Amino acid sequence: MQLLWERLPRLENIVYEPWRVSRRSLKIMYDKELASAIQDALPSHVRTVSNFEVFNDQLALTLRSDAQYWGLITTNPIADIKLVRAFASKSRDFEHLPISHMIDAR
Repeated sequence: MQLLWERLPRLENIVYEPWRVSRRSLKIMYDKELASAIQDALPSHVRTVSNFEVFNDQLALTLRSDAQYWGLITTNPIADIKLVRAFASKSRDFEHLPISHMIDAR
């Protein structure tokens, strides 16, 4: 992402909508990479970052019932603490920081 950001000097808005990662270890790795990019490489001219994540537990549960995916799929969408801290520390530099997560409120 850093290379892309460096080549877009007029970039002001970023919308980040990650796909749900099936393996918890991959989600942690991706969260840490994004945290590092936000903390260390996000250009100062970016004014708005939007984070939107949708978690479909029904899809995860269906995949978990397949022997091929058993043990690899998680229904826990918790973000890595480093990502949370990166957004919190950089949020002072943003004009807007909308973050939304779809949840099952049943």
